[in-house]
Amino acid sequence: MIQLLLFCSFSYVFSLAVDNIIIYKSSWTATMKTILLSVGTMAFVFSLVVSFFRTRALYRSRKLVQHDQNGYDTVWMDVIKTPDAQKTLLEIKNETAHLINARYIDCDLIKGAPRQYRRKFMCNTSAVSNSAVVSNSALHNSVPSPMPDTFVSRLEQELPYSEGSKGIVRGSKCCAEYLCTHHKYQCRGTLSAMLDVEQWLPGSLDITNPVNSLDQLFVQASCVHPILLRKVKCWAKESGGCFPCKGTADFVKFSEIPEQFSFGVRWAKLKSISRAVEKVYRIYNKDVSRLIDICRQSIVFQDLSGIACCLAAIHRDDDIRVMRVKNRMDTSYDSTSSAGYRDVALNLRIVNNETKDLGVETHVCEVQLIHKAFAERKVL
Repeated sequence: MIQLLLFCSFSYVFSLAVDNIIIYKSSWTATMKTILLSVGTMAFVFSLVVSFFRTRALYRSRKLVQHDQNGYDTVWMDVIKTPDAQKTLLEIKNETAHLINARYIDCDLIKGAPRQYRRKFMCNTSAVSNSAVVSNSALHNSVPSPMPDTFVSRLEQELPYSEGSKGIVRGSKCCAEYLCTHHKYQCRGTLSAMLDVEQWLPGSLDITNPVNSLDQLFVQASCVHPILLRKVKCWAKESGGCFPCKGTADFVKFSEIPEQFSFGVRWAKLKSISRAVEKVYRIYNKDVSRLIDICRQSIVFQDLSGIACCLAAIHRDDDIRVMRVKNRMDTSYDSTSSAGYRDVALNLRIVNNETKDLGVETHVCEVQLIHKAFAERKVL
């Protein structure tokens, strides 16, 4: 934008000088006075000043990033010097490849980065007639329709919810109330059965229908947050994962923490609303569906073998659908794109009966597997 303003203002000043000297035969003194008092000159000077301060800010930012990159590169060199490091890095690379091959959903259809999608919706009324939860007499008076986006705003207003993970939205209760009060037929059974009647297909993914409501994403993230937390605890126990302690910079093995003292762990919270809005506008060009890290957790490991073990545990979990893996622990990875920082980041969905009942099995979360040396450097 600044470059365009510079070009336009310079072109205006140049054309003004040509007009006054060649066409109107003005003197150099009169021409310079006209140029100095013109709007184009003021715009040109303003562009130069803004460009100067922007260049200086970028230079200082690069110096700061370069300092961080040098620190992370030093940590990485120390990590790969440990015994069996190369062998373990190869195991991590193989595990990430197995995760993608075994759990990637619609890999031929999803191109590029994963997004937040809705369930598939079927309009075939014959499917409803086969359901046991709808009476035959009610079928003639009901037309299945998708849940409106405005319902998500009502969810946030009626249920206890606050920024971050301070409040957990009871989405299943409100969804059930909506289905029972806004439709003519009577539903019986579980919420999954009611959603089947609505012809939303639990476990499906409609890649032609991305989520475009930030409210909806935060409601989904609030519902899936405790479920992801339970998964992360199980993976950490199996692989010797660590978590940060509240009030300190120390990390403790989760397997060594008694269950009644797990409140002392500093769990990751939901992404703040302000940060989510900033990211949508500055990075994703107002595309809400690309926001796939509202619900996130991280596990810290004392060595590389722990990361490989955790990836194997995730691979064995039948509830997990991995949408993308960023293996920054790969030796071929160019660390300059992340200022030297390295980890293994997984974008995944949890697909089981609980998430289907809540209607959040399509929500993409993020789990980061971090080496302890990088985690300690990160909090400095």
